[in-house]
Amino acid sequence: MLVTCQSEIATTTAAGIVKVELYYPIDKWVDYLNVFTLDGFKLTSNHVPNGTNDRQVEILNGTLNGTNLFKALTDRDVINFRYIVDTFGNGIESGSKAIYTILASTRKNAFAILNAPSAKDFKDNPNPSFKDLTGSLSSRFISTGGDLALNPTIRYSLPSQTQGASWGAFYYPFITVRDLGRNINVVPAAYVSNNFIAKYENALPWSLVAGVRRGVVGGTGVVGLEINLGKEDREYLEPFGLNPIYSKVELGQQSLQIKLHSRLQNLL
Repeated sequence: MLVTCQSEIATTTAAGIVKVELYYPIDKWVDYLNVFTLDGFKLTSNHVPNGTNDRQVEILNGTLNGTNLFKALTDRDVINFRYIVDTFGNGIESGSKAIYTILASTRKNAFAILNAPSAKDFKDNPNPSFKDLTGSLSSRFISTGGDLALNPTIRYSLPSQTQGASWGAFYYPFITVRDLGRNINVVPAAYVSNNFIAKYENALPWSLVAGVRRGVVGGTGVVGLEINLGKEDREYLEPFGLNPIYSKVELGQQSLQIKLHSRLQNLL
């Protein structure tokens, strides 16, 4: 039962009063009152991805380029984090997703784990083109930024040193997972980031994320890769700066087990 006594409300039980709440009129403690409202944030179609690289660039740059959010994320006294994990695909552009590496390099103690475009994005992209004469996707053309003989107006490249190239790493191709009874291709950065987190969980912060012990990429539902990369593919992609994820079929006692590997560029 609630008993109201002028400026106080007392909550009573059979044992008596257990809590008293005091209320005072606002004009008793405020000299000036200026009432205003905030419109709030209205989510529109311009704020969400639509599958195009142009919209993605607009979102990333509009959110991070010269904004207060960028200032907050680069202030080590305000927020603490070690890795920036990319959740976008696309990125066929000059200085691909450089805003992430710029953020990490400005902060000085963070590292960006980034997604390269999918094999499908590379193959479907007309300018620049990454297909050979047979219409197949060419890792050689990926490493040159496209088929330069076609005089593309855009040349695919990764962030330069001045854009913080040493503060990030790109992974390719997409990972295939089984979801609700069907296979879908998803960006790899989140799966790769698990390898980096695992070494901290195992008290091995200075260990290299590489090899068969810490370089195996996996996770719930992982069934393979978007495309299989051969040795020749890796010889083109690694010097360019992409970390190729490739599969090995290992023969076990009971069945075949597919494991996804990446050299991970010997990253800490």
